[in-house]
Amino acid sequence: MLGGVSSQPVVAITNVRALRLPCRLPSRADFDGQHAFWKALAGMIERQTNWLVSLGRMTALERIAHLLLELFDRMRQAGLAYGQQCAMPLTQIEIADMTGLTPVHVNRTLQSLRARELIELQSKWLRIPELSALRDVFAMTG
Repeated sequence: MLGGVSSQPVVAITNVRALRLPCRLPSRADFDGQHAFWKALAGMIERQTNWLVSLGRMTALERIAHLLLELFDRMRQAGLAYGQQCAMPLTQIEIADMTGLTPVHVNRTLQSLRARELIELQSKWLRIPELSALRDVFAMTG
């Protein structure tokens, strides 16, 4: 971020467009002209902070519900969701890595979400029949 070598890789699950911005504090004019960028950056930092802080308090069901909701919401914001569905390019191993669970636990939890008819996963597509019902699962931790 500050021009050095990154300690972590950048991984995207959809096509992205990268932009290199000069690393300096923005002037008021720059900030006003790039308001949407700075607002999005602040939102991303807040989401990541909330994820890290709450991760240890969430059950497996809540962790995976949160991840799937975040994925769906981001896809929808990018215009990549179609009705109640979006592409689901993540494997169970990747979901396990992101949620701090074992792949076996992820599999069982996804089966539970399917059995409760909260999600449908088919051919790398995620469908969430009732967003509010899946949000209720995540809301268990407040």
